[in-house]
Amino acid sequence: MDQDIAILTPEKAIVTYRLAGLGSRMLAHLIDVIMLVAIFVLITFVTATLGIVLQSSLLIGFLLVGVFAIPFLYFILQEAFLNGQTIGKKITGCRVRMADGTPITPTAAVGRNLMRPADLLPGTYLIGLIAVFTNTKSQRIGDLAANTIVCLERKPLQMYAVAPHKAGFHALESAVGDLRGGFAAICRSLPRAFRPNSSPINRRGLRSHCRPTRGSPSASSASHLSGGSYRDEIWP
Repeated sequence: MDQDIAILTPEKAIVTYRLAGLGSRMLAHLIDVIMLVAIFVLITFVTATLGIVLQSSLLIGFLLVGVFAIPFLYFILQEAFLNGQTIGKKITGCRVRMADGTPITPTAAVGRNLMRPADLLPGTYLIGLIAVFTNTKSQRIGDLAANTIVCLERKPLQMYAVAPHKAGFHALESAVGDLRGGFAAICRSLPRAFRPNSSPINRRGLRSHCRPTRGSPSASSASHLSGGSYRDEIWP
C-alpha cells in the first residue's frame, strides 16, 4: 500500500515523500546482491590468479578480509556519495533520506549499514521485516538507528506538449518601438489597444512608454493595419 509522509520545512512549506514499498526495496536489494556476487567473483578470480603466480598466502588473507568488508563498503560508499542511492535503488527509483526529508549524511549511511546484520537475523531478514511492518515510516532496524527513511522517487509526467510556432509575427511588430523596463508586455498588446472600443486610459498609458524607432512603417500603413489613427493611437 502506498504511503506518503508529510514534512514541514523551516520555510513553512509542506513537502510530501512517497515511502518505498516492500516490493521495491526487496527488488533493489536483490539487484545489489547480484552486483556484490559479480564483484566477489571478479575479486576471487584476480586474487587466485595472483596467488598462484606470486605463490603468496597474503593475497588469500586480503580476500578473506574483503569478503566481510566489501558488502559494507558497497552500501556505505554509494549511499553516502551518490545521494542515498545504490545501483539497485537507482534502478528501482528508491532513495534513502533522513527522516526530516534532507539528504542522507555520511554518518547516517555508516550507521544504517553497520546495523544491517541485526536486520538479517536470524538469517532471513526476519527482524528487519518485522520492524518495517510495525512502524509508520517503514523503517528497518538500521533506519531506526540512523533516523533515515527510504523514499520512492516520483518521476515527473509530461502533462502537455508545446505547440509549434506557426503564427509568425504580427503586422505591427516593428511599430512597437523601444521597450523600456517592465512595459514590454504592455507594448506588445498594442494591437488590442488599437481596436475602436479600447479605452482612452489604455491609449494614454501606452503613449508614454512607446516611442518611434528608425525604420518604423509610415503613418498611413500603420493606420491602415490598425483601423484607426496611427498618430493618435501610438504617440502624440
